[in-house]
Amino acid sequence: MQHRWSFAALIVLISTQATGASFDDQATTSLHDHAADLELTPDNWQQVVDIIANDKRQIIISTFQGVKPKITEMTGNFMTWLHSANVSNNVLFMSEGPENSCPALWEKGIPCWHDAACPQGDQLPEQLGHYRNAQVHWYCKYWWGATLTEAGYTVLFLDNDAVVVGDPFQGMQPDRYDLEALSDWVQRTLPPDPMDTVRAAHECIYTYLYDEDSGKQYLSGTSEPLSKANHPITPCFSTGMWFAQPRPATTKFFRDLLQRVLEVHVEWDQAAANEVLMGHLLNLNANHDALRFRLLPHDQYTNLRTYEQWAMAGQHTREVVIHPCCTADKVGDMRKAHLWQIDEWQASWGEEILTGFLACLSDKWSDQCKTYRAHDVAPVHLHSARKNHRAWKSSLVKEVSPKHLRHRLLQLRF
Repeated sequence: MQHRWSFAALIVLISTQATGASFDDQATTSLHDHAADLELTPDNWQQVVDIIANDKRQIIISTFQGVKPKITEMTGNFMTWLHSANVSNNVLFMSEGPENSCPALWEKGIPCWHDAACPQGDQLPEQLGHYRNAQVHWYCKYWWGATLTEAGYTVLFLDNDAVVVGDPFQGMQPDRYDLEALSDWVQRTLPPDPMDTVRAAHECIYTYLYDEDSGKQYLSGTSEPLSKANHPITPCFSTGMWFAQPRPATTKFFRDLLQRVLEVHVEWDQAAANEVLMGHLLNLNANHDALRFRLLPHDQYTNLRTYEQWAMAGQHTREVVIHPCCTADKVGDMRKAHLWQIDEWQASWGEEILTGFLACLSDKWSDQCKTYRAHDVAPVHLHSARKNHRAWKSSLVKEVSPKHLRHRLLQLRF
């Protein structure tokens, strides 16, 4: 059945004024009034994506599953930095799985779409229990990668704990690569060829669990007898952030990854992605063009622990996206680095985004839609946070003695 859009409430959707309240104290109900507008279906997703993507057909997507306080808070920080980078209009943030988890985010004024367009991994067996929810989430994440690249969009996927401090698209090299991704490589300087990380796989091993009888890999917590093992080789590809260009080789990679998710149940999606990527890097399937892939440079797109190594060494960085990977206390580490700015988020910003989106949905030639498409907004610049963050980086160098710094540099040499 054709999806019906409601526009009556658009006239009365009034943005609240910024009050300086903390994130916990802020609440909005107007996004709840647009639950039907904030649902993706097989009939409307192309129209939604066309509005959210920028004029270069670039779109940012992020997915989540389930409702936990930390998801809401992390997303508030995520959206604050995206708003500061003036790209919050270009974000399609989706709740995966049959249950709509968006209402908790709507309460904070965060635009969130319930994804009823993805087939939800209908072939995944029900007996996977609660692990099936995670698998559905991963399936839809890569389904959108395949679907959007096939439809001609450049896709930037970001985990919702990423911190975007600049134009996230600036570091892409679309003429040279089909797929570019963040790396969990531990060294500051990446090898020139992703295959070099494979040759030093001990630096980046993804551990999984597998059923000794069937050979299938599982996450812990299932009833089967499991044994630990390591993926023998990996290009150290992090699925927390990637650029995908609209090319057949990229779409084929995601289609193969979807098949892997269906065949190897409850394998960690990052382990699965590295396994599939290896076949494409080696071009094991001669029926399609080889995937042109690179790991993004660590001085622009980096994990927080690697970023700290750059700062300790006193090296200049041009950071664009910082991902708090591989740390036991993400929020604590982000606070130390002055990257946790959740209380800067204002519910009115999300309402303004939705108002512009609905204006384009109603009349793409309207002045309100043109303003929305032109990003003619006043983003928060987080001047104080940026200043404090720079001071934190400088302190890492000052706190290290020359002798210790020399020792650290020797450790960090590749």
